[in-house]
Amino acid sequence: MYKSGRGKAMYCVIMGDIINSRGLSDEARIRVTQAAKSVFDRISTRYRGSFMAELGMVRGDSFECVLLSQHLAPQIVQDIIKAFYRVEKTLVRIAVVMGQVTVASSDRNEVDGPAFADVMKALAKIKERGSNHWLQVSFDINTLGQSLISSQIELITALTTRWTDKQQEICWVAEEIEGNEDYPKDTTKKQELYKLVANKLDSTTAVVKKQLNAAFYDTYRQAWDGLAEYFASLDEYATDNNKSIMESSYLPYYNLGKRKIAQLNYTDALPLLEKAIKLAVEELETNNQQLIPIYICLAEAYTETSRYEKAEGAIQAALTLQSLMPKSKQYLEILEEQGRIY
Repeated sequence: MYKSGRGKAMYCVIMGDIINSRGLSDEARIRVTQAAKSVFDRISTRYRGSFMAELGMVRGDSFECVLLSQHLAPQIVQDIIKAFYRVEKTLVRIAVVMGQVTVASSDRNEVDGPAFADVMKALAKIKERGSNHWLQVSFDINTLGQSLISSQIELITALTTRWTDKQQEICWVAEEIEGNEDYPKDTTKKQELYKLVANKLDSTTAVVKKQLNAAFYDTYRQAWDGLAEYFASLDEYATDNNKSIMESSYLPYYNLGKRKIAQLNYTDALPLLEKAIKLAVEELETNNQQLIPIYICLAEAYTETSRYEKAEGAIQAALTLQSLMPKSKQYLEILEEQGRIY
């Protein structure tokens, strides 16, 4: 745990709660709990290195996490909503806020700061609306562009409010297919998507096409994608002195470096990650565990560019920090990267 009064980083806090959880039967509650654990573990594994505090349950029927990579928030929110709804049509409300924290920790029960006060207020506002729609979310970025973000959410909500159960089922399956890593992102053949959805639902391409068009599926997807792209662009603006709309911090450099690594562009990733670790040490000090994911990414970039001594140095720095706290998933990540170096 680390306390800071001078950090510039804008972390992304996601907080939610299960609606009318007390009305669930014991069997339903067990299924909902199992579904929650499954989706939280899947999200944490899929986006490892992108969390300060991993996603999980807190205070009974609430859940939260602290993201380092805010552009993942829209997809994570969708994954959570769907996982709960598919068990007894359980509804959740979720608020996402970008803000500062004064207590940084990998334990979500210890993290605290202005961002948490803001996200709890946002969650209360959603509750006041008294909606029974399956999509109850808000995104607050505490910087320029908030009206754009709010408009995107209003558009998505307006579109989905009119969906029938059949349209919802077809749209969600289409999203899962298009979101699969093996699905060709450059495909322009809609007929192929219709066919894949129809096969999975034991339907026909004609029915799938009709329902997707009636649900304005393309507009719905563009709205979600636009939201994610805007969140991603915050990193680019923050690292550009001519465009910056936020104070310079280590997080944008780390996020951009991670995205370069995902693109296998290790040469461009290195200067970004080196800048990230320099700023992070200044903001968080040298013994903070939040430096570990940066060191892991640095080690990978050094290894892939044949800078093995520097890679080993980054891993040793991560191991030193890890030795100050209980073993965690990060420890396995460190050992995995160390194995790659050797």
